[in-house]
Amino acid sequence: MAEKKAVAPQVDLTQEDKIKTIEVEVREVEIEENGKQKKFLAYKAYQANGKKIDLKFRREASNIPKENCFIKVHVDNMNINRNKKFPELWVIDVIEIITLDERKHNEQDYKEFDDMFKKLPF
Repeated sequence: MAEKKAVAPQVDLTQEDKIKTIEVEVREVEIEENGKQKKFLAYKAYQANGKKIDLKFRREASNIPKENCFIKVHVDNMNINRNKKFPELWVIDVIEIITLDERKHNEQDYKEFDDMFKKLPF
């Protein structure tokens, strides 16, 4: 008799569900290395539970934010690295940057933000 193998259920996400809006906090960091001052931007993203997670962009990423904002990212262009003491959200490409002034607040926007990390396929 042939054994039946368990098959993982396929999650069929619509194109709209594959785009996530992430709130980003940006801060400028200054360090001194070998007597020279270095400045760079550090990023944090807010998770659905309100906790912050380190946010990093790949070198080939374009459209990287310079100030606090919301970014739209395709779920295939981000992943979470849990191999370190503190997890990191890595983004490959940003579709759109929405500045805080341009953000129109309505109930649907908050629902999307709350569901942001609940439907990730990984």
